[in-house]
Amino acid sequence: MSNALIFGSMAAISLFVFFNLGKIKASKNQINRNNRINRFRESNQQNIIENDHKEEKKDED
Repeated sequence: MSNALIFGSMAAISLFVFFNLGKIKASKNQINRNNRINRFRESNQQNIIENDHKEEKKDED
């Protein structure tokens, strides 16, 4: 019975902290960056990250 009270109170406290920390938002420096990844793929924006990719070929003997 005491284990249920202890773990139940721990769960309630954890949920309370989780939902209160969920309200914290990123700062304006983090939101308004030039190299930010476009997660939502809006059609009017291009992909911000560019990559110089070189394909490697494996030699088969």
